Amino acid sequence: MNNHSIIWFRNDLRVDDNPALQNALSANTKLALFFNCEPQWRKHQMAEVKINFIHRHVQLLKSQLAQLGIELLVIDTTDFNEQHTSLAKLCEQHDITTVYANSELELNEQIRDNKIIKSGINLHLTEADTIVPKGTIKNKQGEMYRVFQLTDAFG
Repeated sequence: MNNHSIIWFRNDLRVDDNPALQNALSANTKLALFFNCEPQWRKHQMAEVKINFIHRHVQLLKSQLAQLGIELLVIDTTDFNEQHTSLAKLCEQHDITTVYANSELELNEQIRDNKIIKSGINLHLTEADTIVPKGTIKNKQGEMYRVFQLTDAFG
């Protein structure tokens, strides 16, 4: 493969209003990725109806991307650690130097992304699920607003 980038679809199974996809298209990306991670989803009590919804939307996404000249790879993984390993192998196999994706707000997903970045993979994350970037709205003390503190929640 002569292009050195990939678009990684996560919770954002859409071609419209997708900033990471726009960045990937600007880089002439021809390869896309989705990790089917059912064991991890079930561990977090994801409903079967939602898993079915995801599978149907992945198939729709695959046909929409094909119209854009992008091949979607669907890789089965058991958890986020395996996603990191699979992504590293894929980048090596296809000589991929940049991975485009929309950022995710959830803790496990952020831990996974930080591990990927620390491993040397150029993960180019784009804000897509918030009106303003995370961390930009602050209180009078210049800190992010908090609902609770972890030390209070877990004593």
